[in-house]
Amino acid sequence: GEMNLSKTQLRSALRLYTSSWRYLYGVKPGATRVDLDGNPCGELDEQHVEHARKQLEEAKARVQAQRAEQQAKKREAAAAAGEKE
Repeated sequence: GEMNLSKTQLRSALRLYTSSWRYLYGVKPGATRVDLDGNPCGELDEQHVEHARKQLEEAKARVQAQRAEQQAKKREAAAAAGEKE
């Protein structure tokens, strides 16, 4: 059957898909663009490749910052637990 999606739902789904690391890793120079039916429809533009590279770089930086913050909290909690004993 046919699905009825609002523009907002479609936009959200596409944003989720195109911001995934797997998708961003696939956006490479010379890669073939594919239409919604799976047919080749040209090569990726350099500006799209560069945008994907920046998005991936920013996403990795956010993850590293979150991990560093979690590690700092663990160290603080361990230090506080050590002081209580």
